[in-house]
Amino acid sequence: MISLYCALIGVAGSAFSVDIDANKSVGHLKKAIKAEISDVLTLKNVPANNLQLFLAKKGDTWLELASEEVFEMQKGGIPVGVLEILREQINPTELAVELFGGAPTTKVIHILVKLPTSTVITVGGDEDADSLLELKRYQRRGVQIQRNCSEYCERILDKIDSISHRNGVLPFICVVASSGMGKSQLAFALGGRGPWFYWPATSIGVDSQPIYKNFVSIAEAFDKVTKKDELKKKSEVDILNCISAVYSHEKLWIYGFILTLLEYYDKLEHDSDAGMIYFEKKMSMEVEKCDRNAVLAFRDKLKRDGKAVPFFVLDELTASKCQDEEAEKYAAFQRNVFRACGLVVLVMGTDAKIAKLTHQSGGSSGDPHMWMTVFSRFPPYQPIRFEDEAKQDAWDRIRAHYPVLMTIVEHSRGRFVRHFVDRAAVYAMEKSHTFDLRDLLDDAFCYVRTRVEETKRFMSKPEGRNAQMMAMSNVDAVETSEPETKRRRIASGIQSMHSHFANLADSQHTDVYVSQGELTVNSKEWLPLCSFPTIREDVLLYLAVLGGKTYSGYYNESVWRVFSLWKKRHGFTMGETTKAVSQNYKYYENMVAHMIFCASRRNGVRGILFQDFFPWLLGEFREQVTVPTKLVMGPREMAFSELLDGYHELAELPGKTVPFLAPPNAEWPPYILGAGCGCFGHLDRLENEGRSNISVRENVSPYAPLLICEFKHWFENIDARMVEGIIDGLETTQKDKWKIVFVFCDGVANFRTQSWSHASVGCVRIACRSGHVEWFFQPVKGERKKIVVVMVTGRVDLKRGRSRAN
Repeated sequence: MISLYCALIGVAGSAFSVDIDANKSVGHLKKAIKAEISDVLTLKNVPANNLQLFLAKKGDTWLELASEEVFEMQKGGIPVGVLEILREQINPTELAVELFGGAPTTKVIHILVKLPTSTVITVGGDEDADSLLELKRYQRRGVQIQRNCSEYCERILDKIDSISHRNGVLPFICVVASSGMGKSQLAFALGGRGPWFYWPATSIGVDSQPIYKNFVSIAEAFDKVTKKDELKKKSEVDILNCISAVYSHEKLWIYGFILTLLEYYDKLEHDSDAGMIYFEKKMSMEVEKCDRNAVLAFRDKLKRDGKAVPFFVLDELTASKCQDEEAEKYAAFQRNVFRACGLVVLVMGTDAKIAKLTHQSGGSSGDPHMWMTVFSRFPPYQPIRFEDEAKQDAWDRIRAHYPVLMTIVEHSRGRFVRHFVDRAAVYAMEKSHTFDLRDLLDDAFCYVRTRVEETKRFMSKPEGRNAQMMAMSNVDAVETSEPETKRRRIASGIQSMHSHFANLADSQHTDVYVSQGELTVNSKEWLPLCSFPTIREDVLLYLAVLGGKTYSGYYNESVWRVFSLWKKRHGFTMGETTKAVSQNYKYYENMVAHMIFCASRRNGVRGILFQDFFPWLLGEFREQVTVPTKLVMGPREMAFSELLDGYHELAELPGKTVPFLAPPNAEWPPYILGAGCGCFGHLDRLENEGRSNISVRENVSPYAPLLICEFKHWFENIDARMVEGIIDGLETTQKDKWKIVFVFCDGVANFRTQSWSHASVGCVRIACRSGHVEWFFQPVKGERKKIVVVMVTGRVDLKRGRSRAN
């Protein structure tokens, strides 16, 4: 008979002894232990064979009964020295005499008993053929980024090193930008200094990005342990506060999950020390609740052993989950557990709310401390070869023949580029050598827009539609040379990043501090405000996503409808170009600018003839769906060219091309204008001194604008005196340039032309909705020089989202 002393792991209480025949197996020993401690509540319904037994010795040294480790265990703790013992369970078939025959009989612990309180998680083995192929692409691009854009990686790695040397609760790193900028890709380019774990902190489904499907199991495991910690029972105040009892005293499943990952890493070979730790093969792990001290102790053990402590990357972490009131608590908790354990965590995503989830401390003053570092600029897209050699050959051929294609690639975000290159190569394969570059561009732009909308669905959401309006208004796309204070001053809300394609207005990286819940940079309040990239930074956003030949900027909905609905949506500021003078009824002018913009793109990059453009422009005034609106005089339809009968200097206007326009006051970069791949032009919103509110010009033409627009959106209707005032102004400022002007207004008063003083200037009214034409004044033939077209829109009641018919 052998007497053995045992200690329970994680349960407060004294050591106890059991007696067993020396020739009995460990399986019999488990039954004896179960009988001895049957009064322990957690063992009531647990079979004896589920107990986990470990030899209580390190090397040849048994754990002494009077040691600090045993003393801490008697209080319910799990010291790091004991964690090192809990690596391998005793084989249940071994005999007691074989294990304890030569062991001391007093003053030592022989057996550590671990109660079956763990949960099993399964990780790895997720990939199918398509997702594995995507993983290899990301890994290859990661190597290219390290080689070609190392400065981006070094900035983040330097910050990781800096944070990891701090004590206490650590700041975190926030890598945030809109979809397709390369956030996830950057997570695969951080190798060289230390190991890291990566997984998406979101639900992964069949419609998720292919790369995420390689991490389904670990993402589900992370979600599982989070839910087991029952956040609904914990207060939001405690979850936001990293030094609350939730983090400092409670045993948490998520701590056990982190500890299990660290233990797994500790067993890996050294060749994994400087790369992403990826679970390629399916494996099961036991996770048991533990407290923060257990994680801290193991972290410190890694440091003592001379091993790098892994950092953690949580991709797609969001505090804005649909219909989830607990989303903010959930996200803050998943972020804060790493910080509380002194582990560096990078949170990535499109939701900047994660950066604002702070604890509001009490007291009349606070000491600012480091909260996070925001990274908001990313390396350019790194193209890799197609697996399909025929497709690669097609792409190589067309990019060599049309250099503008590669220039577009180099100045666009990765997601857009992948769609653009893929479709351009397929188009070239389908058409062989017989195609027009303009047709290829229209087709590829359409594909980009279609794929982006299919995956992002921004036009089906109010906040996404509002963001589309802001992008089309060129509201805050400021050149990067502008001071950061200016960029931030005109920036828009964070919804335009999460739902569309705006990015943070901050510079490459920003250290943010917190005091009493308020975020600051250089002692000034910091908010996660967004701005859209400029045309030079993301040209496919402006060439494809804002509409083209196949899809208008708002698909088939009219601009009138979109603007009429705008005021019904709350929480957004609808913008306009910052280079236009702010004036009353600026929304009205912005609406017309959008109409001109959308109509100009109806025939793709080759531009659209004015005679075809004008019906599309009128069509944007329709209540619901945009359809071309024909001009009508009396009982018959008429072409726009008939209005110009006898105006010899305007005879060529119907056959002139309205260019594929950039947004208001934006300039196409030279590589677009000089490529000879279409007809591109500019939409200018001018200051008051220039008299004209909007003008359209081809390319960088020094000649007269193709289209000049004035606005008289007053509550009073326009009359002949006002029109003559417009003519006088144009004659003063643009006498030799203007031949036709379009005056947009609510309505027309009693238009008396008896005292009309411009005998060579005609004046005609067009009802924008119906296309009805009425002449106010028509000069006699031979004297017709110029013409004013009064465009009657009807009252735009933006406050109520209604309009008055015209």
